[in-house]
Amino acid sequence: MNWKKIGLFILFFIVGLFLFLGITVFTYLSLFLPIFFIAYIVFLVFILKEYSNKKMMIISIIIVVYVLIMVIPFPKCYSWGYFSQETQDCTCIGVEKYRWLILDAGGSQCVGIPIDYVCHKRNRDTGIDEKVSCN
Repeated sequence: MNWKKIGLFILFFIVGLFLFLGITVFTYLSLFLPIFFIAYIVFLVFILKEYSNKKMMIISIIIVVYVLIMVIPFPKCYSWGYFSQETQDCTCIGVEKYRWLILDAGGSQCVGIPIDYVCHKRNRDTGIDEKVSCN
């Protein structure tokens, strides 16, 4: 057993776990988290078998691409608020990034093509949602 490779694997696993979860907690929750984390783990296993700079570069690229996808703003697809009267919904051809850890509102961004926008506005007097045009 090569303890140097095992130690490197454990170190990168723990750092990657905190990095991916930290980015997700402070940005959006989406299908990208398991996809990128699984790719990250696969390359860590490859490093455990044989270390190379190429594999380390691929791991770095995986992390950078994940950060960019989470940080770059994409078209808003779904939004609602507890205190607001307007909601918006759409169909996303792609993957949606969901905002979480917000108690009084919600929303998502479409990493792909958003279509079929539908907007509603709640009437203050009756409390009934009415369709309105999306601006």
